[in-house]
Amino acid sequence: MYYGTLDEKKVRIIVENTSSYAVRTPAVIVKFTDAAILAQGHDRSPGWTPVERDAESGAICALQWDGGPNYAIHGQSHRHLPDLYLKGLSPAVGLDVSPKVTIRLLAGGYNRPSVTGPLKFAGSPESGRHAEELPPEWL
Repeated sequence: MYYGTLDEKKVRIIVENTSSYAVRTPAVIVKFTDAAILAQGHDRSPGWTPVERDAESGAICALQWDGGPNYAIHGQSHRHLPDLYLKGLSPAVGLDVSPKVTIRLLAGGYNRPSVTGPLKFAGSPESGRHAEELPPEWL
């Protein structure tokens, strides 16, 4: 999976099938911990469905892209998912929060272990994170 910077306000995700077999009915779930997208910020992410919201504010805490039952990613190939726009993504207000993003990949009979990484926001001391500092699963 490829991770785009938060400065772009969008994430580009590419799912690569390194096996020699087709993957059927793929789905990708992006979940935010200690952060959420204000509901009006999601309008620019066609193909992504909110699947979890904050009970009080209605802010989006998780989004899912589904390939559907007739969708496959063939062996030794990759698929570009629709851009995921992060306009309105904000950290939770509180003491000592560490916003994170977790990405899960599911497919017919397959559940890849989740990948979790920190969310850094513009103006925070650690916002200048570069691709070489990301865990290998993100590249």
